[in-house]
Amino acid sequence: MLLKFESAEGLDLRKFLDIYEESSRENAEEFYPQEELTAAVKKVEESFCEFLEEFFRKPGSCYWILEKNGVYRSALRLSTVEEGFYYLEALETRPDSRRKGFAAELMLGVIGELKKAGPFRICDCVLKDNIPSVRTHEKCGFRIVSEAGEDYLCGGTKDWEYGFEYRYNGEADGAEEAPPPVTFSKQALDEDDIRLLAGQEEYLKFKHLHKKKYRPRFDGAEDRCAFCWAKFGESEGELHEGYCSADEAHWICGLCFDCYKDKFGWQVEDETGRSFASAEELVDLVSRGGEIELRYHGILYNVLPMFTRETVTSAKVGVGRPFGPERLAAADLDGKTVAELIESGSMVFQLNREAPPQRVTSVEQLLFVLGADGFATADHGEDGYTLLVRVDDYEGMITIVGMIWKDVMLSDIPDFKVNGSRIRDIIADSEVLFRPDK
Repeated sequence: MLLKFESAEGLDLRKFLDIYEESSRENAEEFYPQEELTAAVKKVEESFCEFLEEFFRKPGSCYWILEKNGVYRSALRLSTVEEGFYYLEALETRPDSRRKGFAAELMLGVIGELKKAGPFRICDCVLKDNIPSVRTHEKCGFRIVSEAGEDYLCGGTKDWEYGFEYRYNGEADGAEEAPPPVTFSKQALDEDDIRLLAGQEEYLKFKHLHKKKYRPRFDGAEDRCAFCWAKFGESEGELHEGYCSADEAHWICGLCFDCYKDKFGWQVEDETGRSFASAEELVDLVSRGGEIELRYHGILYNVLPMFTRETVTSAKVGVGRPFGPERLAAADLDGKTVAELIESGSMVFQLNREAPPQRVTSVEQLLFVLGADGFATADHGEDGYTLLVRVDDYEGMITIVGMIWKDVMLSDIPDFKVNGSRIRDIIADSEVLFRPDK
């Protein structure tokens, strides 16, 4: 439902303020850094309410709000500069309602209402690095008309923002509306390409990329193209495959990959092997001495053959949980933290395979060892568990990984559970790939 408010009457202030929750928090941290956050946010919201009273006193000023299922989803502020000329501000969406098209639905609804009164134009300023907002404006028919945004209410220009305009000339004189937004295609690139405004060269230049099908993250976080902001997912209308960095932190759609592969100097590696047809095929490869590495939803799995003389009789199955150095001491490895393992005296390190094992005495020492390409192990638990703390340097991605190893008979591998999932179920997913080291 599209709601229009020309006064605070009927406006549910709590639901309204929830839309601007993130901005209120940011303003609280900036203007009241010494105060407790909840109290600071309350002050910001009180100031905002005072502003609303002043805003609604100005002729031609209103808020438009999109309501869905009783919840205010998106809002924008519209001020009349002169007859038929409006200035749009404060377009925002509730944090838990973003990336669902509510902002575009709101703007298109407002545009539809304004058309009923005849010709008009709307101007707006958008931060140059706010790619989602830039794309939303273009989707709704706005176009960039100036490199610096112009504040039509207070005066002055903003070099860090684009000036956007939507113009409707009406039906009577036969004039057309503003042209539709540009659809990105494989084209000659120039400095004005808005997809390059997020500083991608700092973290994607000359990277090795992997082309793969997309699988959602366990934590439910979204992945979008680092350039055009297209969403990856499994639903209809979403991107089902693309190119990603080694740690899967950055994804690129096929269209943007084609546009920028030469500019960014990307190299694409085949996904290190092929899919397994079955868990039995994996067992067969291990039985012949193959070392398997699986990367599934960001988790690292290793299956290593164990030899009795020259015959493979069992395997070591390892599950790796990555954690950053700053959280090393508290990292939980099968029920015990790294700090507890060190304190118990059960963790030892080696600077290389030939060096004699030495007891780890502190987290700082462990960090030094790992930084020097060493590794550490700790016996813990029953049934042959061994813990390994190592550095995973995968194409420049430095991550400390806690590996939990268990000895498993070859015949038991298909039904062995890792992180609650059987090996055969992971294989059946058909997206798991392997890299044989032998």
